[in-house]
Amino acid sequence: MSDKNHNHDLFIEQLSKIGSKKVQFQTLKQYMLNLPIEEFDTFFFGNMAKIQQGITELGESDELTKEDKLDLSKSFDGFIAMTKSLQKPTVATSVGV
Repeated sequence: MSDKNHNHDLFIEQLSKIGSKKVQFQTLKQYMLNLPIEEFDTFFFGNMAKIQQGITELGESDELTKEDKLDLSKSFDGFIAMTKSLQKPTVATSVGV
């Protein structure tokens, strides 16, 4: 368990106040990448609707370059894959049942 308390709602509130969509994307990406594993799952699923809305807005933004949008897509896909991998149940095998 992490010693640091994470206030995800406060982060989302502060993120929405950033005027630049490009800076919002970079800030969100850094925040998510720096979360401890046990907090990442809480943040990701607790804010899925807000994250999806933000990604849609970023994708429609003229501020982002094609490279930024591709990076956004790859990052989000990576976050989804990481989250799914964290949720896989461990397989226990027994010998000599």
